[in-house]
Amino acid sequence: MVIKAGTTRLGSTAVDAEGFTLYLSVLDGTDPSKSVCVSQTCLSAWKPVYVKEAGVIAGAGVVQEALGTVVRPDKDVQATLGGWPLYRYAQDTKPGDVLGEGVKGTWHAISPAGRRA
Repeated sequence: MVIKAGTTRLGSTAVDAEGFTLYLSVLDGTDPSKSVCVSQTCLSAWKPVYVKEAGVIAGAGVVQEALGTVVRPDKDVQATLGGWPLYRYAQDTKPGDVLGEGVKGTWHAISPAGRRA
């Protein structure tokens, strides 16, 4: 899984290898060692960025040391950036979309440095 910097209408945001915007939930900030998005309702809108055997790799504009992982309650491994579990928004249909920005006041695009964009 490659995480790199991309450009959106919000400016520079973290994106996956396909160029899709990545998001954080401020609700994860209460305990960033785990993801709070576990219900089917949440998971249908917010897709965790899962990590396979190769791990998480920093692409252009992202520092490798800022990347990590967290083990989800279902035992799958999710990528993190700056300690925040990463998600894709289901309604973003093309690279550069940022339709998830501000949803419910808790979802925000994440910067390549691992902060709210």
